[in-house]
This record gives sequence, structure tokens and C-alpha cells, in this order.
Amino acid sequence: TTRILDGTTVAICLVVSGIVLLYTVFGYIYTIRHPDPRYDKPTIFGLIALLTLGMILFGASLLYLKAFKESSKKYKNKSG
Repeated sequence: TTRILDGTTVAICLVVSGIVLLYTVFGYIYTIRHPDPRYDKPTIFGLIALLTLGMILFGASLLYLKAFKESSKKYKNKSG
């Protein structure tokens, strides 16, 4: 049962990190092309900070995926 939860967690982490990266890039492009006079123009620092956080999350998700694959490979070898 915990193996199913581990796989689900890996998938959710990868999807969330991808959404964060896509939302950051497309959101920045959208706000540059369609400025709202009520708000300030988005800064490059904000874009870089959000991209950095998204890449850290994506990297951590990939490391978790790698560990999950190694764990499942050991589990298959042990049971089979």
C-alpha cells in the first residue's frame, strides 16, 4: 500500500513542479503583454526567483523519482 502512495507522490510532485514552471513563464509573458495599470510591471527578480524555486522543486522531484525507481527495482528483485 505504501508503494502505491510513493508512486502517486512522485507523479504529483512532478506535475506540480511542471505547473509552477509553466505558470511562472506564461504568467510573466502575459503580464508583460497585457499590463494592468493598477499594478506595477513585474520584475525580472521575481521571475528569476520563481523560476529558481520551480527548478529546485523539479530537481527534488527528479531525485525522488530516481530513489523510487531504485527502491522498486530492489523490491522486484527481492520478491521475484
